[in-house]
Amino acid sequence: MPEKVMVLMGGDSTEREVSLSSGRRVADGLRGAGYRVIEMDVVFDPSLAEQRGLEATSSRAVGLADFVRRLQEHQPDVVFIVLHGAPGEDGRVQAVLDLMHIPYTGSGVLASALALDKVMTKRVLEASGVPVAPDVVLHRCEYGHTAVQKVGESLGYPVIVKPNTQGSTIGVHRVYQESELAAALEDAFRYDECVLIEPLISGVELTVPVVGNRRAVALPMIEIVPAGGFYDYEAKYTPGATEEIIPARVPDEVHKQCAHY
Repeated sequence: MPEKVMVLMGGDSTEREVSLSSGRRVADGLRGAGYRVIEMDVVFDPSLAEQRGLEATSSRAVGLADFVRRLQEHQPDVVFIVLHGAPGEDGRVQAVLDLMHIPYTGSGVLASALALDKVMTKRVLEASGVPVAPDVVLHRCEYGHTAVQKVGESLGYPVIVKPNTQGSTIGVHRVYQESELAAALEDAFRYDECVLIEPLISGVELTVPVVGNRRAVALPMIEIVPAGGFYDYEAKYTPGATEEIIPARVPDEVHKQCAHY
């Protein structure tokens, strides 16, 4: 069993504060389980660190070179990644750890890179026979009146607008008519060069955790019931704002189908 665990948290993304909160909880849990824990706040972009007044400390690395130096200095048995968004969830941190032969939690480089890219994830799932919603993908350079028309003609309304590689529902908008689309796209493009637009589908929201390496195992399915009706940033991170029901209140056949996919 590994003894020394480095918990990576913080990062550069808009989800930094969530990552710091999650990371501290993970570190506390690991200490309670008897592990030696090193908490490491990582800010990969030095200019961003300067903007926010974040200096390198014994528990904060600033820049890639400093991060690598801390890994060499502490020599953790394993790294527990609690970074949200890029570059902690898109495969880049995983690649550094792979090159340094340091084990880490979560998916590897390829799976991480694919999973943070909503459009590519959908294409891979669709090719594997998993049902997905139709979509329109817009890049910033394509944005204009013709793009707005394309959405209406291809999908109709209502739709949901999502920055392609953003997490925590940041920059996501429900759009019920064409007159609302431009403002939603402008906000989504603040977070990404690429935006995914899909039909807004009503129904039960389900999530299926999966663990394992060579043998993946689907854990019991969770039903997500946000009090406000929309699983947005506040619903995800405000205590009591969302009910999570295990097992989900759906027929057995739905449980089996979701676990199979």
